[in-house]
Amino acid sequence: MRSIFSRAPAVEYLYSFLARSALCNPQFGFVPSYQVFATKFSDLCEFEVAKKIINGLIPVNRDFDKVELKFEGPQEEELAIADRVPYSVFHCYCFPKNLKDLLRYVTLEGVPQHEIDRLRIAYSTVLRKAHLVMNGKQLLIKNPANTGRMHELMSWFPGCKFIHIYRNPYATARSYLHMNQTMCRACSLQDFDDNLVWRNTLESIATVEGKYLKDRPTMPPGTLAEVKYEEFMQNPVQELARVYKELNIQGFEAAAPKFQQFLKTQAEFQPNVFKWKRELVADVNDSCGFLFEPYGYQKLSPADMDSVVDPKTSNSKLSQKDTTAEKKTE
Repeated sequence: MRSIFSRAPAVEYLYSFLARSALCNPQFGFVPSYQVFATKFSDLCEFEVAKKIINGLIPVNRDFDKVELKFEGPQEEELAIADRVPYSVFHCYCFPKNLKDLLRYVTLEGVPQHEIDRLRIAYSTVLRKAHLVMNGKQLLIKNPANTGRMHELMSWFPGCKFIHIYRNPYATARSYLHMNQTMCRACSLQDFDDNLVWRNTLESIATVEGKYLKDRPTMPPGTLAEVKYEEFMQNPVQELARVYKELNIQGFEAAAPKFQQFLKTQAEFQPNVFKWKRELVADVNDSCGFLFEPYGYQKLSPADMDSVVDPKTSNSKLSQKDTTAEKKTE
């Protein structure tokens, strides 16, 4: 079973192109939503029952970014893993005070071998079910938690490849904060405040990206492709052509019309736009300042600004409409 793992908080657009277009593109399979949200029935291979349970229950769009949800569409398999074992960082939305301990399951540093074994078995079970549902197709996975455990995944799933999409650290932090606030408000079983969520956001980015940058030079040739978010938003199909080439994935010519077709359906989609406040810039510089140089972004000085708006994508091929009226000032 060969898989392609895509990772990082800015990955939804890239994954949408590759996986959501896979609904009408026979090249890739994925972990479907009904397998993630009705895991007990999926465990029994009662996939049609799972579909009936999920259909009509999941919202039309995700709360934090308005990305469309479909019960037969792709979903993050980490949700299904978290339903099986306690060894998932996604449990931080229920237990935000326990983030530091849960982050171990992203880097797998200092984790007892018996816990790693249980995580591997749970992960393998989820992907084998998806492999069955998708009639043996190569799986395309989106899971930000995989950013810090590439080498382990290569040993668990030989032949797998990775796509890492990165973004300006200020924009990543502000967007990730919004998602974390939304998820904690919906799921948390512990008392928390916005300061805790913000600290968790910064610690997550610093820990996971730090591990990724440590592992990146040791990845075998042809197993890792990187995509800059801003460049992908401007030229999505061209960037995908490069990814196919770098990872030696066949079939781009056949898939390109499907990508173009999906692009047309996204013409009206507007990503969230946030302001970068002085405090945000200072905190990101302190906690995640090591990310600017390797990713080629300019580090700002809080003293030089009152607020900077997250660069809009209104000129990109994924966002054609003016977003001025949709700025958020949280």
